[in-house]
Amino acid sequence: MKITEIVWGKAQGKDIIKYRIENKSGAYVELSSIGAGIVAIAVPDK
Repeated sequence: MKITEIVWGKAQGKDIIKYRIENKSGAYVELSSIGAGIVAIAVPDK
């Protein structure tokens, strides 16, 4: 499992981080650091 993080924006002077959790088959979920809101979900098709 691979976890990456990028600065996605700023709010009230603090960075908003977007986390991407990806497995070896390419399925992933992206979460924001504000309330762990789900930003994206992708599951590869056969």
